[in-house]
Amino acid sequence: MVDRSMRGIFPVLAMPFDVEGNIVVEDLQREVDWIAGHGIPGVAIALGSEVYKLSDEERAFVLKTVVEAAKGRLKVVMNTGHEGTGVSIDYARSAQDLGASALMIRPPSFAQLSGSEVTKYFVAIAEAIDIPIFMQDVVGSPVPPPLAVQLAKAHENLCYIKVEVAPSVPRFADLVARTGASGLIPFGGSGGQFLLEEARRGSQGSMPWAVIPDVYARVWDDFQSGNEVDAEIQ
Repeated sequence: MVDRSMRGIFPVLAMPFDVEGNIVVEDLQREVDWIAGHGIPGVAIALGSEVYKLSDEERAFVLKTVVEAAKGRLKVVMNTGHEGTGVSIDYARSAQDLGASALMIRPPSFAQLSGSEVTKYFVAIAEAIDIPIFMQDVVGSPVPPPLAVQLAKAHENLCYIKVEVAPSVPRFADLVARTGASGLIPFGGSGGQFLLEEARRGSQGSMPWAVIPDVYARVWDDFQSGNEVDAEIQ
């Protein structure tokens, strides 16, 4: 059964590069270990991690490194989107084999796609794997609330969405109002700028930058415990 348990703060890892553009493996391992040591439930390797700069070999190496450094303490979400459906499927299968807990994918953006084309793209990927997908609703590659709910109903693996199209706060309210029996689980993004506002409108988690993940986690925990005053003070 698909994992629908992911909630809370999933920082987007900062990719450590040296001056020549090489990945500094030790720094990446330390980053993951530090995050795991603060009781945070998961991390994401995403656009904010500059995955678009990586070769296929580097993508696989980074994911393997993060999964091994996490040592089972963190869920690991891997960005596997691509303009081509076939390539995205290959990335998705590879990520699953390397231990990713979930994938994050935005619709292709080179050409504007219809809702049916976006559905075909996501469903093809979902059918090729056994782990859940975070659909990424981002400027240039939006997944509007009505389409997001339709996708969640189309395949059980399409059960998460990361909402980042501005203004995200009313978009959350619209999405949650439509969710109903689809069971779609919304997360926030945008660097965590609107964490509390999104949480008040039904967000189940957020993917902020990895600069102060412990602070974001405290804010989230305070809010979930009903301590909104403390959450705002953080």
